[in-house]
Amino acid sequence: VSNDIYGCTDAQALNYNLNATIDNGGCEYPLGCPVPNNWEFENTGINHTMMIPEGISIDVNGQPLIHGSSIGVFFTNQYGELQCAGYTQINGEQTFIAIMGDDSTTDEIDGFQEEESFTWMVWDILTCQEYQVNANYSIGPTAYSTNDLTLLESLNYYSCQNISLPGGWFIYSSYINTENMNAEIIMNQIIDNLIMLKDNSGSVYLPEYYFNGIG
Repeated sequence: VSNDIYGCTDAQALNYNLNATIDNGGCEYPLGCPVPNNWEFENTGINHTMMIPEGISIDVNGQPLIHGSSIGVFFTNQYGELQCAGYTQINGEQTFIAIMGDDSTTDEIDGFQEEESFTWMVWDILTCQEYQVNANYSIGPTAYSTNDLTLLESLNYYSCQNISLPGGWFIYSSYINTENMNAEIIMNQIIDNLIMLKDNSGSVYLPEYYFNGIG
């Protein structure tokens, strides 16, 4: 007599079985939206292998990417546009992407150049949205190299805002909340050029006097 119960053990699946103790390989996921047309890629005959481990961490806006979503690697073509060089669907199992390199026998740039950095995108099957994400690697080169191997560790998405800081007095605003909103931390990279920072209530941060009234 066995107490094992076969069923779908993935809580993200439509047919998740809370009582199942052994996965039967029959998990079903939302159909969602197919990847955009610019995710199609050409097999150029040369590639860099990117291994995707079973337990990879893919975080989008604080939430894990649901199974059935896709991750892809993009290069910059001759028109300055991002173009896909390979992608795969995330299903909770170990997989890989054969990242296509540029075919030197053709005039167009149809894949990665040697030592070109990887640009990662994810396609969220639930929201039907595309996000450019940041990658961390555990083993192997972090840029394209024909016939090489890299192990991807994690992908995460976070907002980024560029703010121009001219000399003299000026006003700026930001729509981003960082993990640490302390004025001293936020301004640390320009501390040698900062005389005074004021918020809209009149509180000040004065680096020269080690005084942080903004907090």
